[in-house]
Amino acid sequence: QLWFQSSDEGLILFVVFYTQACRWSRCLGCNLPSKVSQEHIDFRFLMRQVDHLFADVRVKSRFHEIRKVIISNNGSVLDEDTFYSTALMYLIARLNLHVPNLSMLCMESRPEYVDMAELEFISRALAEGDTPTGLEIAIGFEAFNDHIRNDIFDKGLTLGAFESLARKLASYHFSLKC
Repeated sequence: QLWFQSSDEGLILFVVFYTQACRWSRCLGCNLPSKVSQEHIDFRFLMRQVDHLFADVRVKSRFHEIRKVIISNNGSVLDEDTFYSTALMYLIARLNLHVPNLSMLCMESRPEYVDMAELEFISRALAEGDTPTGLEIAIGFEAFNDHIRNDIFDKGLTLGAFESLARKLASYHFSLKC
């Protein structure tokens, strides 16, 4: 799936890749598991999805307008069991080649899959594009109250884990979106 959104950041391209289901898959009210595969998805299929994205006429016609790309897989893009690093790097290479005014790449993930060494590598790859491109991690935090977030919504995310992630991201000057 893909769609565009206009914002104060400029034109945003939101892309949801079809991958294996989120390994957590317990959040209350989440219908995302019904929109993903219950089977393993090979990295080659993910790379074909990237190719399809860049061949899409709607996207091609707006390459120069796109300022932000948000990527999701209805789970955790940084979970290497559901979204391969090879496919992620392929996507970044294609963004560098075709989206010259990209200023931000946002990746949706659960905190347990955020690896600072991987983000540092991704950040260096993004710096190879035509414009300085920041990195943003989007976390489904849902509610500030631990009881509501974990006992009612079953997010499995403590405030301590979230704050720890926020400190790590800040030390690298990466953005956090909730």
